[in-house]
This record gives sequence, structure tokens and C-alpha cells, in this order.
Amino acid sequence: MRPLQVTIDTQALQQNFFHVKKLSPASKVMAVLKANAYGHGLIESAMALKEADGFAVLNLADAIDLREQGFEQKILLLEGFFAADEVNICANMNIEAVIHNHEQIQMIDQSRIKKPLDIHLKFNTGMNRLGFVYDKSSPLIDELLSHNKINNVTLMTHFATADEAAGIDQQMQHFLSICEGRNQLRSVANSAAIIRYPESHMEWVRPGIMLYGASPFSDQHVDKLQLKPVMTMSSEIIAVQHLKAGQSVGYGSMFQAKKIRAWVSWRQAMPMVILDMRPLGHLSLSMVPEPKRWAVYRLICCMLISPPCQMQAGAVALSCGVKRSLLMKWRRMQARLVMNFYVRCRHQ
Repeated sequence: MRPLQVTIDTQALQQNFFHVKKLSPASKVMAVLKANAYGHGLIESAMALKEADGFAVLNLADAIDLREQGFEQKILLLEGFFAADEVNICANMNIEAVIHNHEQIQMIDQSRIKKPLDIHLKFNTGMNRLGFVYDKSSPLIDELLSHNKINNVTLMTHFATADEAAGIDQQMQHFLSICEGRNQLRSVANSAAIIRYPESHMEWVRPGIMLYGASPFSDQHVDKLQLKPVMTMSSEIIAVQHLKAGQSVGYGSMFQAKKIRAWVSWRQAMPMVILDMRPLGHLSLSMVPEPKRWAVYRLICCMLISPPCQMQAGAVALSCGVKRSLLMKWRRMQARLVMNFYVRCRHQ
């Protein structure tokens, strides 16, 4: 059997949830369980987060699983429904949906549901992925508030730069203009906003990656954020290669050692696919017997280690999570966030 092991600390998951509650005591918490709870197990994570006020998922199948397992919290489909028959399922199983385009409204119009839906109406205030145009919000909100197949309407948006120096000011201004003169519930704060921007803690907050003990910021370690890593991955070295100056590694020889003692001088081949991307910089992991800084490159099933170390095949070589959490220092194309997400989700 492959020696890769993944351990989930549900107590750490609960501690992170209570830290969210501490940061936003007046808000209800919609715990994000997308991508199989970021690779931590949907049902197991939901059980650990049973005190959450709601769960947010991407797939209707996940929402159905949660209901069939007896969870009575609000369940939200973050991308809404994709077909007309899903409207009926949502209504029958009391599953809420994010509405972000006119096609979804037409599905509701054409449905024969007997019980009106609760929806989250999403506006695009700057992320430019999903959502209605914010400056044409008033007629749309009025239309849906009077819709005979829609019950409660929660207003929402999603921040693009809550983890960046740009912050949330502009998007918050756009969103507040939508809400002016209205008393609908509001949901805007993601993990980064929960930590940095208390003014975004409205009736609902939506923590995602922070629940699982990962920092949403490139310059802050989880220890400083009072978060506990939930997942620990460990494996064994299956091969060690000594690189001389000028030698290369992997497909396309994309990495080349400049000299024996600098950067990468050993190749630790892991029985685990890390990621198939361009160079991502430094990922803080834990190496037995002592922590090292690992450079991650586009190499299937291998990692490059610097400085040289005395390791042998069969030794425990990878342990990320409890001792060293995932924190990218290099930020090309959101690489840090990609690693936070993919290393947790892709081990399956």
C-alpha cells in the first residue's frame, strides 16, 4: 500500500470555528464545506461543525447528503442550481440557493414548487465572476421580494482583495449602496474579511479556508492568526537522487541545479502527486527529523530539497499541517491560495 497518510484533527476544526465566533460574535456562521470540506471529509467535518448556523456547498449532491445525514441547519448552494429539476429538489429538501443570473430566475418562474425558496441574491461588486450588476440592483430586488415562489432574500457579494493591500473599501461601498433603505439579511465576509475587517461582519459570515487551519494571507502564519492546522499529511521517501551542478530534474528538464550546495541538490521522490504547476516558490512543510524549507516545482511525484540532508528511502519525509502549515511566500497567479486549496483537496 502507498505510505501516504492523512490525519484530520476534528478538535482543531472546532477550535477554528470557535475562533470565528470570537471574531464575529454578532454574526451567524455559514461554514463553507465545498470540495469535500476542502478535502477533510464532508460529513465528518459537518459533524465537527455541528454548532454552525449553516453549511455552504457547491454540489447539490453534497447538500442532499447533509440533509439525509440529519443536519437541520441552513444549507446553501454557492453556485445555485444548474437545471430546472434542481429547483424542485431544493424546495422539497429546504436547500437554499445562490441566485446570480437571470437563467436561474427563469428556472424558478417555470417551476411548480409548492413551497417558496429562500435565496441568496448575489451581486458582482468587483470579483467579476458571478453575480448581478450592483448598480442595477433595486428593481431586481423588488421583483424577487414580491415573487410568489421566493420567500426570504439574503443579499450577498464576494470580496476579491480582502487578503490584499487593496482591501474591501470599494466593494463595501458598492454593496452598501445596494442595501441602502432595505432590511434584508446580508452576507459578505470570507475568511480574510472575518480576520481583517470587522465592519464586514454582517448578519452572516462565510469562513472557508480558515476553518481548516490555513492562512488566507501570504504574509501571516496561522500561529499569529490563532488558527490550528486540521490536516496532517505524511509519507515516506521512495528514492534519493544526488544532483551535480548543471544536472536537471523532471519532464522538460525545467529545473537545473546551479551548484551542489545551493538550492536543490537532492531529489526526494514522494509517492504522492503534489501539483502540476509552474514553480510555486517556497512551501513551509515539516521534515523529519527537523523542519526544512522545501521548494516545490512542476515535477510529478517528487519534491526538491535544499539544503542537502541525510535522508534514506523509507524514512518519513513529508508531514504538513500540525508542525508547519501551508504558507506561500511567492504569489504569482494566486499560487499561495492554490496550494492552500489543492494540497488539502487533491490528496484523495
